[in-house]
Amino acid sequence: MTSGVGLVRTEKLNKYFGRVHALRDVTITIGGGITGVIGPNGAGKTTLMNIVVGLVRPSSGEVEVFGMDPWSEGSMVRDRLGLLLEDMELPRRFTGRRFIKFLSDLYGVSMDSLMDMVRYFEMEYALDREISTYSAGMLKRMGLINAFANPEAELVMLDEPSANLDIGSRLKVMDYIKQIRRERNVVIASHILPELEEVCDWVILINRGRVVESKRLAHYYEAMKPYRYVVTSNNNEALYRLLEGIDTIDNYWVEGGRIGLETKEPNKTLRILVETAEQNGIEIYEFKPAEDILTRIFREKIYSEQA
Repeated sequence: MTSGVGLVRTEKLNKYFGRVHALRDVTITIGGGITGVIGPNGAGKTTLMNIVVGLVRPSSGEVEVFGMDPWSEGSMVRDRLGLLLEDMELPRRFTGRRFIKFLSDLYGVSMDSLMDMVRYFEMEYALDREISTYSAGMLKRMGLINAFANPEAELVMLDEPSANLDIGSRLKVMDYIKQIRRERNVVIASHILPELEEVCDWVILINRGRVVESKRLAHYYEAMKPYRYVVTSNNNEALYRLLEGIDTIDNYWVEGGRIGLETKEPNKTLRILVETAEQNGIEIYEFKPAEDILTRIFREKIYSEQA
């Protein structure tokens, strides 16, 4: 299970917390680009991230980051990483402004450059407050600025970057990653799937401490072509009555003000649907997969394993 030339490599990695077997023979390689580590809560994502950055020692197996052991050479490894970890704390007695100045001095980055990030993540209004007064969402946004502050970081690791953020802030995070994806390598551990699909090159599925699968996202698009679609129009009731005559549609129904249908030939179905609708004075507004590909992967690869 590999994702190209390795920035991170593990071989038969195991971690026990008492009697809990948190990671089980995890063998992965993480290369360049954007990698999503996805799985349900408690799957082992955070434990894996903490081992990779050298904060937790594995019980057995091998782990290398940039060819180094993150446990025994953790300081050198972390100097080359940008980090947003689950339990990572910021200096609570610093004001936001003092913390940004600290990052500027630490990484030799101009204040103007960092302030661009502050404005992007909408934290300018809170710069003169102590970090101890920040809400969970504000702490997450300042943590993201911290993670991306070092332009020399060879790998940025984000553990649940969307947690505690409202939908608008979550979308801004993913938009930012899309903007810098050609310049930075990023690992994102998350159970929030739709946003990840827009940015990931590679997906590692983890469940109950085991790696279920590790493949390029493009592979899933090819192998798991959608078969459930939703359709909306300016007259769903009339359109619904016309579906019986389209033989490429295997099943159809109405749900939540939209028409749902199943088809193994979406392109042909869409052409017939548009032609039929136009002949009957109906305008098609929307024809799209009923669920994003990562949600489907999660359902078929993870939930089926738990059933």
